[in-house]
Amino acid sequence: MTDPLVVAIDLGGSGTRLVAEGAADGRPVASVSGPPRAASTGVSDDAVADGLTHLATRLVEQLDQRRPEIVGVVAGVAGLSSLVKDPVWVRDRLASAFAARDALLASDMVTAHVGALGYAPGAVLAAGTGAVALGTDLDRVWRRVDGWGHLLGDLGSGAWIGMEGLRAAARGLDGRAAPSALSRAAEARFGPVATWPGQVYPRTDRPRVLGEFAPDVAAAAEEGDETARDILRRAAAHLADTLTGAIGDGVPPRIALTGGLFGMPPALLRDPVLAALRARHPGLEVAERPGRPLDGAVLLARRLAAGRPVPRVAPFAC
Repeated sequence: MTDPLVVAIDLGGSGTRLVAEGAADGRPVASVSGPPRAASTGVSDDAVADGLTHLATRLVEQLDQRRPEIVGVVAGVAGLSSLVKDPVWVRDRLASAFAARDALLASDMVTAHVGALGYAPGAVLAAGTGAVALGTDLDRVWRRVDGWGHLLGDLGSGAWIGMEGLRAAARGLDGRAAPSALSRAAEARFGPVATWPGQVYPRTDRPRVLGEFAPDVAAAAEEGDETARDILRRAAAHLADTLTGAIGDGVPPRIALTGGLFGMPPALLRDPVLAALRARHPGLEVAERPGRPLDGAVLLARRLAAGRPVPRVAPFAC
């Protein structure tokens, strides 16, 4: 008889990843990756459920004739807590698609938190295209801060940095300010400024398009461009405020910084965020090598398969 499996999924705005492992020994069995979930379908109950079903089909194709029992499947889904209307229905579709004994549908904030802190209380800031913090004791306190999208929030995120960079570049190119390194970088990436609205406004993946300019802002800051440096200083202040809002009232000052934005040189963003936090919380504990959201989904899938407690707190998980 084939050994049972656990399945972990990260269904997000930057890409889709699935891993299947032996429930007993953690032996890798299969992996699936794909494009961002929101590239064409956006976030809806049907889109999320269809995406999970597609992953299940691809997993079965890899397993060939082996059809092991899946004793636990966990999916971390971007947008679950604010955009999915009926997460229980999607969770049931998840269990059915994988013929799983038990299933957990969680916000990607939860899987990022568990991956970063290893199922310990604290606060995690995930900063990539968007920015959101989750502070929790993994029991009664669940505090979300920001993550409201590039129009209402995500302050300090890659999309925010890119948008501020393009605004500064436009000011330099149409005469409201002196042209800068940002102006040159923006023209190199997007072409003449008059074409920018048509490249940005109609896009359903607008945050990603904006976020793609964030590395150019970082490069300009490294070269000494004061406008770019100011944008990153303001981004760091926003991110520190976001994480501060997730600490306290049952959430200890144990934190992790995760997400692609912290791939920038530390002096540009990570160091100033931590400096601001340490000034507010002298006893701050920082996880120096946090795991990924997919790592959190794996840990949760193992807990689920072993019958150990996992969060099922609406709207974060069910």
